[in-house]
Amino acid sequence: PVRQLRQVRGIRYCDLGQSPLCSCLPGFQPRWPQRWSLGSGSGGCVRRTNLSCGARDGFWTVSLMKLPEATNAMVHTGMILDRCRQLCLGTCSCRAYAAADVSGGINRGCIVWAVDLIDMRQYPEVVQDVYICLAQSEVDALTAAGSITIHAATGRSSTPASVQGHRPLGGCPTRFSIAPSSTTRSEANP
Repeated sequence: PVRQLRQVRGIRYCDLGQSPLCSCLPGFQPRWPQRWSLGSGSGGCVRRTNLSCGARDGFWTVSLMKLPEATNAMVHTGMILDRCRQLCLGTCSCRAYAAADVSGGINRGCIVWAVDLIDMRQYPEVVQDVYICLAQSEVDALTAAGSITIHAATGRSSTPASVQGHRPLGGCPTRFSIAPSSTTRSEANP
């Protein structure tokens, strides 16, 4: 089953110890809800709200993650996370970013994914945070709900907004596909 999960496309996370096996990440919904309700997640998940491709987009933090496969990701050495966030906001194809130093150091660079996010897993121990690009309206709604993840980093502020509560996001390999927006992002923040 793990091999099959890795090959499946769609923004979702899976947990082999739970039922249903897979769920959509915050800000996403099943592509085919009827199939999903019957236990088939083959269509994966799609965005609830399209990206605006600019400062009106934000990022939702998925915590305690093993970083996605980085074979086709861009590594930017020496770049601080705030600059990495700005770089991602300025690139319409950006799907996510994370700190590049997995040994616990700071300001050692970042990784930017403009490709499918493959093999993401969440662990109970502190591993890494991955910042998933979402429409700002989705970030605002998730922040108001306060029960999905630890915090959000918005396109408007470099300071994460605290949220009460945390819901684990599973623990099996997953392939995420986020369709890039066709418009141009702006690095300017409101």
